[in-house]
This record gives sequence, C-alpha cells and structure tokens, in this order.
Amino acid sequence: MGMLESVFKSEADRQGFWYSAGIGVFVGLLIGAALTSIVGILRVHKAYEAASASRQPANSTPIALHRGPLAPIVQGFVDQNGRPVSTHDLLGKVRIVTFLSPLGDRYSPLLVSNLMNLYQELKDDGMLGKQVTFVSYNVDPAHTGPAQMADFFQQIAGIDPHTADWHFLTAQPSAVRKLVTEGYGVHYRQISAAEYAKLSARQRADGEYLYAKAVNPLAAQYKPDYHIIGHDELVVVGPRDHVWARIPDASTVSNGELMRFIATLLKLPGMPGADQPQPAGAL
Repeated sequence: MGMLESVFKSEADRQGFWYSAGIGVFVGLLIGAALTSIVGILRVHKAYEAASASRQPANSTPIALHRGPLAPIVQGFVDQNGRPVSTHDLLGKVRIVTFLSPLGDRYSPLLVSNLMNLYQELKDDGMLGKQVTFVSYNVDPAHTGPAQMADFFQQIAGIDPHTADWHFLTAQPSAVRKLVTEGYGVHYRQISAAEYAKLSARQRADGEYLYAKAVNPLAAQYKPDYHIIGHDELVVVGPRDHVWARIPDASTVSNGELMRFIATLLKLPGMPGADQPQPAGAL
C-alpha cells in the first residue's frame, strides 16, 4: 500500500485509479459473458449438424397444400416475456407452429436450430413479422415458464427474446394440453428418464430412433429426470386462421420446401401477397 501511496500524488489520483480499475473489471465480465453465450450457441449448432448426419435424410417431399379446419383459439396464454397473446394478435400472417420443451435435449433444440435458417431467410426478405411469424407452444408448462422459455431462445437460437418475431406461448398445464392435443392433435406426454432409455433402445433396435442428444444448457442446469415425447410436429396456419399443412418428424423438414410452401400459400386469392382480388366465396 505504501508503494501505491508514493505513486499517487493526491486522494483524487487514488480515487481515479480505483474507478478505472472497477470499470475495467466490469467490461471484462461483460466480454466474458458474451463469449460464453456465443460458444454455447456454436455448440448447439454443431450438435445439430452432428445429429442431422446420424438421422434420416431431410424430408424433401413437397408439402401438400390443403385447407383444413380453423386453428384452436388462443386465449389466456402469455409469451416468453410474460405478455398476453391471443388469436387476435396472430391473425393476418402465416404461422409456423411448433411444440417445444425448454428443457428438452433432443427434438426441441434440434428443431429450433434447423428453423433458424428459415427464420433468418424470412427476415432478410422482409417477410418476417409482416407476412410470416413463428409460434411455439410450451409442452412442459408444469415445470417451466416465461423465464426458461426466454433463456431457451437466447441460448439455443441466439435471438433476443424481447424483439424476436417468435411467440413462445404458455399457460396453465390443462389449458396447454387442451389446445395442443384437442386443437392440433399433437399428443405429447411426459415419461421418466428410465422409461425414455427403454423406449430409445427399442426404437434403435427397430431402426426408428431419429434423435441424437443435443446441447441444451438449460437441461444441464435444471437436470430434469423426465422427457417430454410425442411433439415432433410442425403445423402451418394461414392468415385467415385455417390449418394448411401438418408435418410429422418436423425436425427433419426441408427449410427450402417450407419456404416454397409459404410462398405458394401467400399467392392464393385473398392472401397477403396475392396479385388478384379474392373471388366471391373463396377462402
């Protein structure tokens, strides 16, 4: 301390030194946190590439365009930021609908990593938020909520949950189950880690297992002793709230085929992007 006192000529010099040192430490911590986040995102995408190589080839079969029933009504749900979201907020855009578990370390992080290519392409083309939006439903509402959902977006997709044009929705477990199973026909369920290990072994023996373990920092943090299964589906909902496509094994879907499907849907009479007025009685 005597050496420092000999260097500093006044109390102001000493205060200035400690202030500068404090700022330096703070900046160093910020840089370290940013680097940690970037490394985590890169690990997720590398895991997706490795997992994709071990699964069946991406589904490149053209998606059939068929107007189905109306999508289920969204009421009483909040997004990853805790903001209420209803059907009224989603109308007028094509919706890419998925079903995700924030603590999942198989399908959920793989699907999101895959869809980020489509998300970025739509953003670059100026379509994201104007003609197309992404909607996901939390299939683990009993154990996770907006905080974990926001962390999932940040760590898996590398996007800001506050500004993302991707609505990750949750509600009471009974409300989520009713909307997802009765409204979309996606019959997810929770099983123990031991049950999942047995199921995976049977599927591998039959050549049916498609999912390699993916990096999800939240799974490592919370260490769930269960898995949510049966939600690997993607649904495309049109601007007027009709279901237009249901895609199983969604984590293998081709982004190019999805983009072509979206473009075709938007060009239908009466849709945003159509060049002609809506005929009487259409859509």
